[in-house]
Amino acid sequence: ISPLAFQGAASLESITLHSISLQNIRGRIDMFTGLSSVRNIWLDGNPELPGNIFHGLTSLREIRIENMVAHAMVNSSGKFCYSDFQHLFSGLQSLEVVRLTNSRIQCETLPTLTFSNLSSLKEVHLLETSPLKILPIGFFHDVPVLQTFTFSEWTIYPYTTQQVTLPPMLFTGLNMEVIDLSRQYFLNISRYLFQNLTSLQSLYMADCLFDEDLDKDIFKGLTNLRELYLTRTSLTQQGLSSLPFSNLKSLETLSMASVPLDELSPNLFVGAENLSVINLFDCRFSTIQSGTFPELLILNLSTNAIREINSSAFLGLRSLTELYLDGNEMSYVPTDLLRPIIHLRVLWLNNNNLLDLPTTLFHEQPISLRVLRLDHNNLTMLSMGIFSNLTSLTKLSLENNKFDCDCHL
Repeated sequence: ISPLAFQGAASLESITLHSISLQNIRGRIDMFTGLSSVRNIWLDGNPELPGNIFHGLTSLREIRIENMVAHAMVNSSGKFCYSDFQHLFSGLQSLEVVRLTNSRIQCETLPTLTFSNLSSLKEVHLLETSPLKILPIGFFHDVPVLQTFTFSEWTIYPYTTQQVTLPPMLFTGLNMEVIDLSRQYFLNISRYLFQNLTSLQSLYMADCLFDEDLDKDIFKGLTNLRELYLTRTSLTQQGLSSLPFSNLKSLETLSMASVPLDELSPNLFVGAENLSVINLFDCRFSTIQSGTFPELLILNLSTNAIREINSSAFLGLRSLTELYLDGNEMSYVPTDLLRPIIHLRVLWLNNNNLLDLPTTLFHEQPISLRVLRLDHNNLTMLSMGIFSNLTSLTKLSLENNKFDCDCHL
């Protein structure tokens, strides 16, 4: 592509270049000269970009780079450096979003000044950038308005061998709102990593491996955190129990799906009074004690090892609208199990070993129930009028049971 390909296109607002080699313009500073209206640029499949490629894009708001290779060289002191990459974003004072996806960083770290003096930068996304595994101290020192940071791989953690290190004060002084560190293998994650991030609202650490359990104070000071995802992490029962969710006063959604729990501690969620969604899918516990859960809207207990459930297990959950108990090992449910849940709309009891249902199971409160799944059980009959109180029911699943299709059904 000619270095002067865009000459005269003064009104151009968006540029997308796929699978085009730009190496022949190395050293040129006029590639985008005069394109003062360009706000978005997407470069995909460009093996290596010269450091001055974005020179002249004074209105640029978003850069998306995919399938790039950033080569490192060894300087006179024997350390790796990047002659071009460290200046790739220099001078882009209007830049708000940077996305590096599937771009191979041929070194363990990035230059400290990669995003230096980008006073408008709000989002940085580093997706599938291995072997990058160390972010330097002061990496975001001159990025005053950064709000969203993603540093994530696409490989599910059992196949991840590269250990990642983040400096303890990486986010110090920033008003972060979203941090996504999913699918990483962390080495010595610091208790101070999220310290005093009072603006943080969403934290994603799904599919992460930790070389040791998280420090009990790692979430200290996250007073406005609303979403926390610890799905499929390597946290142990002891490590998880030591995390004080009670300090997360604004937490609304908590996912710990596929984190092995031999038992569900009744004190785990004490004090987290704003929780509205808890996801405990595939955690392998077998019992639920009364008073374990605060008042919620959605509770997912699917695919565990629950065989028996106490009639008071959901006492106090008056606002619960969705309850998922599918994929467990229950052969029966107590008659008054649903009595405390007066606003229930969705109930999944499918894929259990249910042999029978109490005649009055749905006669107490769940007149608001709209979706009921009883499929894939061992039911042989249903009592006359068992669903008569479910005047709002719109979906009922009964397939794959063992009904005796006689006159008593």
